[in-house]
Amino acid sequence: MISFRPVLRADLPVLLRMSKENMSSIIQSSWGMEWQDEPVLEWLTDRSMMSEVVEWNGEVVGYYCLEITDRYIFITSIQV
Repeated sequence: MISFRPVLRADLPVLLRMSKENMSSIIQSSWGMEWQDEPVLEWLTDRSMMSEVVEWNGEVVGYYCLEITDRYIFITSIQV
């Protein structure tokens, strides 16, 4: 069963590892930059953004972060 819940501090190591595995080679080949955890940590801990974990049968399998402004919603990160 799939469920969604707010990100907890205890989730951060898993979410950072997932992001790095999914994105580090893309960031390197696209922009020539090394992976950095800090931008992802900022999105995940920023209280002005909506960040939720996706769980499948109790196991974290993804997350998303949304930045909500007056008239727009921006997807800042989505990982599965």
